[in-house]
Amino acid sequence: RDRWLRVGDGTATVRGGPTSYDTQVRFANGQRRIELDAAIAHRGSSWQLDAPRVELAVGDAAWRGQVQGLRITPGRALEAEMVRIASGSQRLEARGRYGLDRAGLREFDAQLQGLDVGAFAPFIPALAGYGGIVDAHITMNGDRDRPNVSIEGAVREGTAFGLHGIEGAYVLRYDVGALEIDTEITVGTHGT
Repeated sequence: RDRWLRVGDGTATVRGGPTSYDTQVRFANGQRRIELDAAIAHRGSSWQLDAPRVELAVGDAAWRGQVQGLRITPGRALEAEMVRIASGSQRLEARGRYGLDRAGLREFDAQLQGLDVGAFAPFIPALAGYGGIVDAHITMNGDRDRPNVSIEGAVREGTAFGLHGIEGAYVLRYDVGALEIDTEITVGTHGT
């Protein structure tokens, strides 16, 4: 139950109403911390969140960024105009739409640059045991039953399944039932 996301204890302050709110959210769990300053607006049947300040931290290592145009339309869609977060040279930028209706129309685009996978394990326990520096461009479109997915990128200094020194480039494409994988991977050593 606790495997995917741990945020800890926290506080939230919400001011405003009836259609617009300002909020500050602070969570901490040991050395992990999540902070968010956001404006939330109710427009028609949708709720929109704009967060000019987002911070995820583990000890002294901090990721800072922003979220623009995160819209939730209950029963219809979840959309984000832009999510951007960075720590030093590491960057993650994403945008997309996920339909919650029957068709489930999806559109997603993300860029990961120099992402240290191990740095996210304190927030996402399912990543424990995995590591390395990842660059990737991920796109997805189509409906729930017929998605098209493309992932292109590289891994450096990777660790997984007891293997160390994983290096290489990869292209994965899934197009309506057909999977294409093109990789060039080397593995340095096997751990104990």
